[in-house]
Amino acid sequence: MAPDGVEEVVVSATDVTAARRALLPVYGGRLRVYQSPWTADDLARLDAVIAAVEPTRRHAGGAGVSPEGIVYRRLLLTYLDQQLATTLSAFPEGMLKLEVQAQPRR
Repeated sequence: MAPDGVEEVVVSATDVTAARRALLPVYGGRLRVYQSPWTADDLARLDAVIAAVEPTRRHAGGAGVSPEGIVYRRLLLTYLDQQLATTLSAFPEGMLKLEVQAQPRR
């Protein structure tokens, strides 16, 4: 929501110019387009990893958009083992906001 109370349309895109060209005629001045550091395929790969987590360990999950317009995923786990930690560490910082109730000892 803009400071003047008008709803904004926030888009995170890998091709900002193309997104603006396609959406500006529809949304006008309400449109905010931000450069995404990752592609839809990157997010789909992360989504697949999250979906494969045992339901008993996956307390909650979802998606969000940062104040800078960057799409990310959220994951709340009851426990994080070393194998999953290694898998998740392959994704860029900022793509996943991870909260863990219990972590392995180092």
